[in-house]
Amino acid sequence: MKFSLRYTIPIILLIFTIVLGVLSLKINGRIALERFQNDLSTKLITALTLLQGEVEYGFQTNNLERLQEEISDFGSGTHIKNLFLMDHDGKILSGIKFAQIGLNVKDALSDADRIDLNKKIETFKSKFSGIVFTSPDKNTLWGVYPVKIGFDESNIRPTKTGALVAEIDLVIPKQMVLSLVENQIIQFFSFLSLLMVVLGVFIHFQVTRRIQKLILAIESFSSGNHPPKIQVGGNDEITVLSKAFADMAEKRIQSKTKLQESEKNYRKLFGQLRSIVEETSSKDSKEFFRLLTQHLANSLNMRYAFIGELETENPDKIKTLAVWAGEDNIENFGYSLADTPCEKVLTKSLCCYPQNIQKLFPKDILLKEMNVEGYLGIPLFDSHHKSKGILAVMHDGPIVDVENAKIILSIFARQAESELERKNTVNALKESRNMLQLVIDTIPIGIFWKDRNSRYLGCNQHTAKTAGLGSPEEIIGKDDYSLIWNKYADSYRKDDYEIITTGKPKLHYEEPLHLQNEKELWVQTSKVPLKNIEGDITGVIATYEDITSRKEAEKELQRYQNHLEELVDERTLEIQLAKNALEASQKTYSNLLSNLKGMVYRCKNDRQWTTEFVSKGAYELTGYESEEYGPDKIINFNEIIHPDDRERIWDEVQIAINKKAPFVLTYRIITSQKIEKWVWEQGRGIYSDKGELEAIEGYITDITKQVEAEQNIKDSQSKLIHVEKLTALGKLTGSIAHEFNNPLQGIKSIMEIFENSGMSKEKLKLATLGRKECDRMANMIRGLQNFYKPTSSTITLVSINKCLEDVIALQIKSLQEKNIQVIQHFSRQLPKVEAVEDQIKQVLLNLIQNAADAINANEGEITISTAKHGIYVLIKIQDTGMGVSEDDIESIFEPFYTTKGVKGTGLGLSISYGIIKDHGGNIMVTSELGRGSVFTITLPIQKLKNI
Repeated sequence: MKFSLRYTIPIILLIFTIVLGVLSLKINGRIALERFQNDLSTKLITALTLLQGEVEYGFQTNNLERLQEEISDFGSGTHIKNLFLMDHDGKILSGIKFAQIGLNVKDALSDADRIDLNKKIETFKSKFSGIVFTSPDKNTLWGVYPVKIGFDESNIRPTKTGALVAEIDLVIPKQMVLSLVENQIIQFFSFLSLLMVVLGVFIHFQVTRRIQKLILAIESFSSGNHPPKIQVGGNDEITVLSKAFADMAEKRIQSKTKLQESEKNYRKLFGQLRSIVEETSSKDSKEFFRLLTQHLANSLNMRYAFIGELETENPDKIKTLAVWAGEDNIENFGYSLADTPCEKVLTKSLCCYPQNIQKLFPKDILLKEMNVEGYLGIPLFDSHHKSKGILAVMHDGPIVDVENAKIILSIFARQAESELERKNTVNALKESRNMLQLVIDTIPIGIFWKDRNSRYLGCNQHTAKTAGLGSPEEIIGKDDYSLIWNKYADSYRKDDYEIITTGKPKLHYEEPLHLQNEKELWVQTSKVPLKNIEGDITGVIATYEDITSRKEAEKELQRYQNHLEELVDERTLEIQLAKNALEASQKTYSNLLSNLKGMVYRCKNDRQWTTEFVSKGAYELTGYESEEYGPDKIINFNEIIHPDDRERIWDEVQIAINKKAPFVLTYRIITSQKIEKWVWEQGRGIYSDKGELEAIEGYITDITKQVEAEQNIKDSQSKLIHVEKLTALGKLTGSIAHEFNNPLQGIKSIMEIFENSGMSKEKLKLATLGRKECDRMANMIRGLQNFYKPTSSTITLVSINKCLEDVIALQIKSLQEKNIQVIQHFSRQLPKVEAVEDQIKQVLLNLIQNAADAINANEGEITISTAKHGIYVLIKIQDTGMGVSEDDIESIFEPFYTTKGVKGTGLGLSISYGIIKDHGGNIMVTSELGRGSVFTITLPIQKLKNI
């Protein structure tokens, strides 16, 4: 039997009726039960309320017999399972079950009933109100009402409270209600089922004849024949369906005809595309796009066709790759997307404006110049579905058959996308190859590679220059015996053989390199196996770095080191510090030159140095991954350049770019960890065939350790010069003291004799003046001697506060005479330091005297403070004097440098500086002209072994 709606519809209606009946039975049954239970609860509440009044009246009148009768009458009601009266202690006083009278509720009821009832009794006692509730299994209805069962002597005020408890069995009533509902629903849906059957029979006989005609037509249509005209009569849905089917059959015939025509056109179109591919298979993309636009315009009978690509640096502009203009391709041009139909294409996918295009885009001048009336364009995407260009056709008249034109344009667009992607891929490969060649040619190390016979396959420009060759190509095919370093050829070939046979690299080893004119270099070489795609070893590839300068620097450092060690044996701890600095510098400098690391880049020539490529070495150099550089990324390179160096770098690079020359830079960067580094950069501009700058490519490496090493060497040399200067001064001091002390003492004795000889006042005044000048000269010579005067050098625990108090006591009188107030801020918890006490006092005395000399006015202040700072004790001596200029501060600790004129020797601060340095501390000064100076001394608390 075939599937037919004539049978299906009545059957579905019948099944629906049955399902609806079952659902109605469940829903109506539940509603009827709820209604019955609510009615029963209402009746129970009413009955218990009346019985409550009768029971309370019986207790009030002490008529207990009537009370029992009332309870018995109530208990004889329908469905009453149990009824009893209990007192406040739970004892049953009366009930319909005489066996329960006198028992406690706990003993009279079952466990389940007692648990349910006890919970509700507690509730009603707390609220003193009646309640009606059902058991958890929904089969029992309980009613609990409070009753006053005891009164005072006036029979008005209740003294005791009991409870009426009624239990109704719901099982039988629920069954009766469900049975009644079931009978009603069965009767109703039996009638409804009969009605569905009659309706199905009517539909079957009424619709059959007309549907059979429609089925015959459909079978004829499905077999491919033209269906006969259908006459089904009537004015219902079947008639509408028949007409719709007839229209559909007619449209199918028309579509079939159009499809055959389209298939013919598409075969012709694909033939054109195949011919384009065949013609341009051996040509470049430029010729492909020229032929593509020509065939596209001819296929659609359009006057213009063009393909354009978005400019990389300015995505708001299009540069055409090919333009067909009726008879031939015209010269390519660029234009802005703003206010053009091409802008709509890139934002809304395929766009078509069959006519009046100039009215829609009045600001597009090209449309007017080319007299364009109709426009059809489609965007071109790359493999990541990112817009890369546009393919469009234009006509000097309206565009007809738009849908067909859209299909043909879409087909040509897919071919254009493939070629555009291929062109960009080829260009990217060329750029990568050029950048790799740039790295090899600009990196300041030698690179070469050999075959299994140790014959050179190639090298970079650095190696060719070292070998005395004009270009890297000249080394191809040669071996080490035929080059200028043939003196060590056997050693080189031995290393090559070992690496090729074992497959193990040989890294960072030093070897000599013989050059022309008997000149030899020292290089650090690394060689690794050279493998092909299959992983087979085909030779070796090596890098080497000239370390001759480092070797010479090491020798020079050793010479300085030996010289400094000799001076250390003679005198000061400062030379020992210089030696340590030199050793640290030597180690840092050696580590720096033994590893060459850095990053390769390609960037735009803009203020942000927008990067197009950054090698993996960027992370070690800057702390940023290479993927984090670029437009709309986390960082651009200009941000990590030190702000003080940015303008200088821009100016130097622009000068090199204008000259089309390479550039070498040294500057500072700030890493992601906010660490300042020194870098060395070498790069150059990359230019197009027309001489236009396309990008900047180069190499950057970290030279921080090298810069620090050079600075340490300069510092050590300065210290050495300073020590030699002090040594010369020491010898000069000894000579002065020897030559001047004895004559000076003799002159002083003569002046003292003159003073005591009773001469005139004028001569006495001159004699006194002469003696004072002798004292001043003696003090000056004594100061010179003290500069190198050996002390006891006995290290003891010294209280800085006590030293200051002693020095202040010595100077207080002279300070008071000049109206100078001494303000003391001494730390009470200041620890003692291990030092030579007389040397520390000498320093403090010198600084306080200098502070007093700096105060020219009749009054002033000297503030002295002490404090503990970490492992150091801090001493600050501040005055309100005239201050020191910036130029004088730079030389203030130099021997014989003074700002006091003839009053000073220029040795006090120099001696003080040397003493504090010998104790492992430091002395610093800050000053402002007209406002005074602050001298700060730091002394370590821990014990020093050599002072």
